[in-house]
Amino acid sequence: MKANYSVLAFASVLLCALSAHAQQQSLATREWGMLPAGLRTCVDNQLRQEQGTNLAALIAAGVRPSDPKLVTIKEFCLSPAGEASVTQPSFGGPDRSVVEFAEWMNTAILAKPVFARAFTQCREVVGLYQDKVLGRLQVAEAGAVSKSDQLRIRTIKDDLGSKRGAAATVACIKQFVASLAIANASSGFYADQLGALNGRLLNNGIKLKEAAASRVDDMTDQGLAQLAIKIGLENFQAQELQADIDSVGQYGSGSGPLTCFLPAEWVGVEPGGYSPCHGSYLEKKAAEIAPLLRTQ
Repeated sequence: MKANYSVLAFASVLLCALSAHAQQQSLATREWGMLPAGLRTCVDNQLRQEQGTNLAALIAAGVRPSDPKLVTIKEFCLSPAGEASVTQPSFGGPDRSVVEFAEWMNTAILAKPVFARAFTQCREVVGLYQDKVLGRLQVAEAGAVSKSDQLRIRTIKDDLGSKRGAAATVACIKQFVASLAIANASSGFYADQLGALNGRLLNNGIKLKEAAASRVDDMTDQGLAQLAIKIGLENFQAQELQADIDSVGQYGSGSGPLTCFLPAEWVGVEPGGYSPCHGSYLEKKAAEIAPLLRTQ
């Protein structure tokens, strides 16, 4: 009788332990699921690199995000370097969301004359900016006092020149998406809005196609016309752009608002590196989308 009681007591304790673990696992699953996808990816990457484990194993063990052992990893993953660590350009070809967004832009946006003109005009404005950058590099190359400096500057200049058209397309995709986010604002370039948009796209996993389509579909004809103006930058004449053109990252005297729309290397930021508007989810996706667009 005593032996049976002992078995029952052990079974009861075991069931309680299993139930408690199941509850911890459920809490861990729910709490990790509430965190941004980018943060979870970063934590998983760091666990694999530093501890030889992964996030799935931690969740299975009932480890919650608040565990003190994860403080250092979480601090890194919440930093700009941590964000940049999970937004490197992919080399496996465009994913489905990129292909769908490019198809949607080709058929629903660039097929419309008003948007096609706006996109062309955007590329022309960006071209003014790019020519200024290349011109400054040309002057710097001519004035270099050593062969090594001349070669370094020429290499940068030639590399940027070869990417001139693609870079303009990337810039105008970013301008298009940013303009959707600020379609009700008065005018101008809003670097803070672009940065906030990047953050929302990254942290909430918003799909570009759905985000853009919902804004365009909800707008009136007048709203669409205003959006085309913002995309085409028609409210900025060449002479009014001069202050921004004169400020071209490491190749100029500062970092004007236009630099947010150029790909990272055009403003002296290493590709994949971090700045308030580079090394971001949006820039990575725009670079993958660019070759799929039917632009003149």
